[in-house]
Amino acid sequence: MGKSIPITIGDLFFPSKKAATEAVRQRIANYKFNDFLGESDKHFFLELFKHHSEYSEKVGSGIRGIEVRRDEQGNKYLHLHRTDGTDEDISWGHCISPKKEKTVIYEALRSAVKEQIQQYKEKAVAQRLLCPFYGTPLDMKNSHVDHYNPTFEILIHNFQCEIGRVFIVRDIAEQEGNDYRGIIKDRELLESWRDFHAGKANLRLISKKANLSDAKK
Repeated sequence: MGKSIPITIGDLFFPSKKAATEAVRQRIANYKFNDFLGESDKHFFLELFKHHSEYSEKVGSGIRGIEVRRDEQGNKYLHLHRTDGTDEDISWGHCISPKKEKTVIYEALRSAVKEQIQQYKEKAVAQRLLCPFYGTPLDMKNSHVDHYNPTFEILIHNFQCEIGRVFIVRDIAEQEGNDYRGIIKDRELLESWRDFHAGKANLRLISKKANLSDAKK
């Protein structure tokens, strides 16, 4: 088993990220959608948000209140209201378990083209394809869409070469109600990536088993 990583939130010590996560969820569970956090919980989360990699940008002029909102899946997330009248989402999960910069960028780039991938998957499933590795009949539940020749990583590399720059984490913003994947901030850059992916990506439908194993390597 891996070693537990402790985390301190203000003057509170938690022996592991799991313990901190449970404490956060318990606090949020006490509120309904569109409620604002009470002063004690507001203070707790302001201390937690100091662990965010974009803390200064998120806080801005200062935080007037923290609202509990509902995402597309019906889950609760937190939304900041600043003293200057502006507002923005913030991921408390990111504060407890910050992702590596490469992971943040790759997830945002995948999210940007999710509609293209979903459209491909629906068409491929309708053709009643078999997994090229295991011969399994594929459907919407047991299949994944795979980038190959080029791989997704090489596709990103080629796009960065084309635009003459590399993505950095500051290119990515959190999506509304989304504690999981970000989105490219610059609209022109976002559309350029989508167009590049649509023209250069080579997709195939494979089984989840193949995608999660060494079969395709």
